[in-house]
Amino acid sequence: MNDLTFGLRQLRNNPGFTTVAVLTLALGIGVTTAIFSIVNAVLLRPLPYPDADRLVELKEVDLKDPALAELGVSGPNFKDWRTNSRSFANLGMHTWGDFWLAEGEELRQVRGLYGTADLFPTFGVLPMVGRGFQREDERAGGVVLLGYELWQRYFAGDTNVVGRTIV
Repeated sequence: MNDLTFGLRQLRNNPGFTTVAVLTLALGIGVTTAIFSIVNAVLLRPLPYPDADRLVELKEVDLKDPALAELGVSGPNFKDWRTNSRSFANLGMHTWGDFWLAEGEELRQVRGLYGTADLFPTFGVLPMVGRGFQREDERAGGVVLLGYELWQRYFAGDTNVVGRTIV
């Protein structure tokens, strides 16, 4: 108890040192908390999908030009993987793209992705309204699944948009 009393007396007698020590501790605790929050959100917390621990990402890498890895997997290679794979329950592929949405006379650019029929079932995701992609849609093209935000913003959440032709 004498040591604690002595320590408090020393801190009271040296206010400059006490201020620096308290600010250093506060800054250290704050930075540690911030870093843990980021690591927890990005690395430790599981993905919000069923069986998230079973999801994997496959990429092609050209050892002669590693920059090509950013391009992902070629379509023909993906089809071969999907056809010949015995290790995966599902394989889905996507690539991001920009699209133009016509509303009357007005054109709007929207960000979206091209995806295969197995992409959403791989993540255990079902559309709120309508149906998901089917294998025939991959060959035919022209089938659109609207994201929730786009559906609300440009179609006012109208469920009658299912089956309609949009440009």
